[in-house]
Amino acid sequence: MPHLQPLTPAGWQAAYDRARRPVVFAAPAYLAAAAEATGRTVERIGVFEGDTLQASVALVVRRLGPLRMAPVPPVTPFSAVLVEDSAGSPAVQALWAHVRERYASSALHLAPGVPPPAGTPAQILYTYRLDPAHAEPATWSSSARRLFRKHSAEFTFHARPSAVPAVLDLLELRYRAAGRDLPTGRPSLTHWAETLVHAGLARVYTVEQSGTIEAGLVALIGRDAAYYWLAGSRPGPAMTVLLGHLWPHLAEAGIDTFDFVGANTPALAEFKRRFGGRLVPYGRLVG
Repeated sequence: MPHLQPLTPAGWQAAYDRARRPVVFAAPAYLAAAAEATGRTVERIGVFEGDTLQASVALVVRRLGPLRMAPVPPVTPFSAVLVEDSAGSPAVQALWAHVRERYASSALHLAPGVPPPAGTPAQILYTYRLDPAHAEPATWSSSARRLFRKHSAEFTFHARPSAVPAVLDLLELRYRAAGRDLPTGRPSLTHWAETLVHAGLARVYTVEQSGTIEAGLVALIGRDAAYYWLAGSRPGPAMTVLLGHLWPHLAEAGIDTFDFVGANTPALAEFKRRFGGRLVPYGRLVG
């Protein structure tokens, strides 16, 4: 019979290291940065068959008096769930049953490829994914292709580790236009992103015009994919130009998957659709 027990940080690290293509959101450094930015703690649980770990989850837990809640952290599209190659849906089912029982409220976003629990209804969400080596403008929509070819030479593309504040300036403009504040607040989000840059889990890319950053992206870089994590741009062609320059750069670095981290908001999904990626489903569980 499967049994569950807490995992130590070293136990989680071992499971992460052993996983074939774990999402970057399960990386110990990502979890630590997410907990610090949100003022929460990380709890790790494993499902074992005998002495063999079958599946595990790391949750960023919020306490409210005696209650413990395990929502998906802000700006974190996929939960830290690891499933051994020999396991599958039953192990995830045992894990999810434990999470629902242990926490007053909980949610998991199962990354593409993580099997949903058997017999458990999940909300189906979507993201766009593409292979950077095959993301040439010829595969884009005609409007995106024209925009890139017309304006590409007007911008210079840079990898700029120090540009996190500039990217967040642009991202904040989008949030303010929607009447919202940046998740976790500007100082915490800046520290979160810069911590991941220093840990080697994030890289910062910009396109500039006359010395001004017109678009920027803090991309997360994991063993499974690169992720469109924190991004902002001024109105116009700048983000299309940035992506057109970015994908050959990622392909040269050996990255075979780029994930747009969601296609569930119509306007943003339409922008992402133009680049010829595959619409990929993933599951949301709420307890």
